[in-house]
Amino acid sequence: EGVLQLVRQSMVECEHYGLTTEFQMLHFLNFQMILGREFLAEPETAAILNDEKLDGRTKMDRLDTCAIERLGSRS
Repeated sequence: EGVLQLVRQSMVECEHYGLTTEFQMLHFLNFQMILGREFLAEPETAAILNDEKLDGRTKMDRLDTCAIERLGSRS
């Protein structure tokens, strides 16, 4: 039930952020599952997601960069 709830919530958020393709939606869900919802609330991440000038692909590319930097700082 918890995973299903996360997936449903992610779908709503994807629509809000302009992430429209299946790939973008799954990628967004992966961020939440691997890095936690707090990753999406960080100022840099939130700024990317809320930038209406960016398309979904560009947002995901920039989030990838943020995620790689975050994961790199854990090692």
